[in-house]
Amino acid sequence: KEQLVYRLHKALYGLKQAGRVWWKTLQDFLTKDMGFTRLSSDAGIFIYKMKDNEVIIAVIYVDDALFVGRDLSKVNEVKVIFMSKWDCRDLGDAKDFLRMRIRRKGKQILLDQRDYLDKVLERFDLSNARTAETPLPAGYYPAPNTEAPDAKRIKEFQVMIGSLLYLTLGTRPDIVFAVAELFTSAGIRGYLHGYPPGTHVGTCTRRPSVPVTVYPRGCGSGCPVPRVPMVNTRAYPRLLVSQ
Repeated sequence: KEQLVYRLHKALYGLKQAGRVWWKTLQDFLTKDMGFTRLSSDAGIFIYKMKDNEVIIAVIYVDDALFVGRDLSKVNEVKVIFMSKWDCRDLGDAKDFLRMRIRRKGKQILLDQRDYLDKVLERFDLSNARTAETPLPAGYYPAPNTEAPDAKRIKEFQVMIGSLLYLTLGTRPDIVFAVAELFTSAGIRGYLHGYPPGTHVGTCTRRPSVPVTVYPRGCGSGCPVPRVPMVNTRAYPRLLVSQ
């Protein structure tokens, strides 16, 4: 009947609310039933402190879970309790997590994303490209584009930068500046977000009713693009665009 709707008593996989319900159920189980405490700075990390001061760290990302601790027997105890609630598999010692390879060398734990990076280089036909030192030298900025915009090249560049951004968030903090410089410069010139050339993008402060002048992020004294201030007198979080 057209005037009637179904009321769901449980979330169904694939619905818009399913992800939120799943995360709330998982978080309630970890914090209320198992005694973990969620970090306020990272919603996916939970800490469990035992009476003997041993600490177990649970790293959760969607449906992947990683349990870390100095005492393997106690880590296994926590995993058994967790697996009694959820239908999952114990893969033993972690060898990879979120495309990061995990290796052990003596007392060291080494992380890398070599396999992911090899796939990125192969995808963009850069496997034999010449290497360059990081970080970028002081005063570097990409040369401005003087040719007509090419939609295909713009899309390819977006995907390439996105692939590198994932590396900076994982195991390659040494390329953060280089990637951010390309990201910011592309945004200013309209290559990343689709704005016309010459567009300046920035974000405003959270303090209400305070006039604020916003400049493009990363656009310092050596930036070749002229600074065009953007003023917002009702400064709530939003994206400001000035041409």
